[in-house]
Amino acid sequence: MAKAIKPELVYDKYFRHPRLIEKPIILYPAGTAGLIGLHFLRQRGVEPIAFCDASESKIGTEIEGVPVESLDSLIERHGKDSANYIIDSSFHYAEIYALLSHSGIPDECLIPPTVRLYCDTGIMDRPMDATGENLNKLHGCLLDLMLFFHNICEKYNIPYFLYGGTLLGAVRHKGFIPWDDDVDLIMLRKDYKRFFKVIKNELGEKYSIEYNMQRKSIALKNTAYRYFASDLYFTIKIDSFAADNVFSTSSKLAKLQENIQVRLLKLVLIMKWRKGDGNRFLWRAGWVLRGIAQFFASIFKHIDTGYVCYLCGVLGWREKRTFDRRLFYEKERVLLGFEGHSFYAPGRYDEILKQMYGDYMELPPEHLRVPTHALAELVFDTSKINKKASEEE
Repeated sequence: MAKAIKPELVYDKYFRHPRLIEKPIILYPAGTAGLIGLHFLRQRGVEPIAFCDASESKIGTEIEGVPVESLDSLIERHGKDSANYIIDSSFHYAEIYALLSHSGIPDECLIPPTVRLYCDTGIMDRPMDATGENLNKLHGCLLDLMLFFHNICEKYNIPYFLYGGTLLGAVRHKGFIPWDDDVDLIMLRKDYKRFFKVIKNELGEKYSIEYNMQRKSIALKNTAYRYFASDLYFTIKIDSFAADNVFSTSSKLAKLQENIQVRLLKLVLIMKWRKGDGNRFLWRAGWVLRGIAQFFASIFKHIDTGYVCYLCGVLGWREKRTFDRRLFYEKERVLLGFEGHSFYAPGRYDEILKQMYGDYMELPPEHLRVPTHALAELVFDTSKINKKASEEE
């Protein structure tokens, strides 16, 4: 992780943003971020009328006394412009914004998560336009990393597989999904550990290892990106997931494994586990808890459970991502074309894609063809920023 120049933000020193009191407030979505948003509002004397969420399992429930409703029911009751929606997810802001906007909610009724930062200034920030030239440059960086990753795996005979949106892109588009902004690769845990052991001697001056909360990634030095509504900068990277042994989704042991890991990772997040991110004792404790969480992800590594899954810090993630272990047999790998190069994919990729996406060859509605993450900034040569900053000093 690289800390670069902070954006000019006015932090929360006033009572509340004027946009919070002009109309009734609806929070979207009804997850962890939504709960944080609820507490933020109540501290400022603002009570939302509802949560909005697309998950059928959440609709009809309540969160701390606030009902969770569908978008259709909220529009039917309040119309399209009689309430303000706080999109309380900086990570998936672009996707949620596209959904609400397509449903007829006007821009002036859509409040980004930066409302927490800008207080009563009236400022409304939006993500950058991560399309066109910016996206092409980002794809170039990601392809560079993929080729480096592939070459190291070939050199040391370490099997890997294209995964998620990258696998879908290879099959449907012969390369990147045109609006995608990341790369997903997956390895069995034993291969993942071996890869990050040998890679340390191969990084050179161009590449680095970036440590995330539940995994490691290969990153491209001298680059940076920042998520919308955040002041933290990270080097551009590709996501490499470790597939761990798990039991079937109906197993109580699998649910216990997931619950413990998710709870531990939430504590890690509170601890601000990155060095320099907060109190020294807390980040050290967070680093220890991070290791314990990873232990629970791989607790069944010596048991042939029959299934594998990449366990992250979100409950319910494993429902569509627990796969028959035989789908990731090394001997059944195939090479798929991707942006004029060849990368390894599971031989039975059709089964994996159907499980994750259903009819995966059908394109999503045009309004949802947006980058996966809400990016605020992309920097393709951080040396220029660092040089400028030193000259100003």
